[in-house]
Amino acid sequence: MGTSATTRFRELRLSELTVGILDRFLKAEAARGYSRGRHARVVLAQIIDLEARHDALPRNPVRSTAPLRRSRSEIRTLTLDDLTEVRRIVRNHRTTPVVPGPPPDGQLAQIFEVMLGTAAAYTSVAHNARIDARSIARCRAARGPTNASGS
Repeated sequence: MGTSATTRFRELRLSELTVGILDRFLKAEAARGYSRGRHARVVLAQIIDLEARHDALPRNPVRSTAPLRRSRSEIRTLTLDDLTEVRRIVRNHRTTPVVPGPPPDGQLAQIFEVMLGTAAAYTSVAHNARIDARSIARCRAARGPTNASGS
């Protein structure tokens, strides 16, 4: 942001920094990348806030610029080949003998299949899995210890 702002505003005085000039600059930065435009806006707002605090400007023109809009990301559907590859990766996750920790118990593959079948987000599936685990534990505790004879 430093080089683009200094080259763009080198010939301007503080009083010549209008909302229109700053808005065009911020839109040009956002065209190069949303985060770049957002960063430029934040930095310029802080710099000009300091100038306004020291009475170099009556107000901060950056605050009046139009908000930056993110471009919509492209929605891509999975092909059957993609889906087969993701299932293979999930099934083979942490199966090498070198990986530290407990061996996989198959929950990841089950969670993936639930997410795939219901279009639910991971947090929803994980939350429901925790609820189910707690309710099963409560049912077992309420039932009491079971004996091996089955009576």
